[in-house]
Order: sequence, then structure tokens, then C-alpha cells
Amino acid sequence: LTKLSKIIISNKLSPCVNISKIKSTYIWENKIVEQKEYKLSIKTVEKHKDEIAQIVKENHNYEVFELSQYKLNDLNSNYTKWFKGEVKWK
Repeated sequence: LTKLSKIIISNKLSPCVNISKIKSTYIWENKIVEQKEYKLSIKTVEKHKDEIAQIVKENHNYEVFELSQYKLNDLNSNYTKWFKGEVKWK
């Protein structure tokens, strides 16, 4: 996951990627599975979502992985300034 995070950041698709350890319970092949996993939170802008999805697809080890999008409004002007300075806009 560190490799995946570094690819995303080095391509200026996100200024920050968080890796969190989680416990998941889900159905896989008709069985209930409980497993420790890692969750990536990738902060980005709308225009980079397809490129990030492709990078995840090419570098993820799961057959099926979750990729979700949330719309957030940041109210911290210093964070917004930093974020905009670290993300590729063109």
C-alpha cells in the first residue's frame, strides 16, 4: 500500500494518502469472512478519479476491491491552499 500511495502522490494526483488498519466482515464465495485489512483514503479532485482508479486496479492485490468517492467541503483555508499547491491541475 505504501507503493500505491507513493505512485499517487508522486504523480501529483493527491497531496495526502492515509492508510488505516481496519477489521472487515463481508461475504465472499457464499461465506462470511472476517479479516484485517487496510483502507486507503486518497484526497483528490474529481478530474483525477479515473486515473487513480486505474493505478489502484494495476497495483492492488485483491480480485475485487472497493473504490468509493465522497464529496467533502474543507473549511480550513490553510489546508485548502496547501492542497491546491500539491495537486496537478492541468
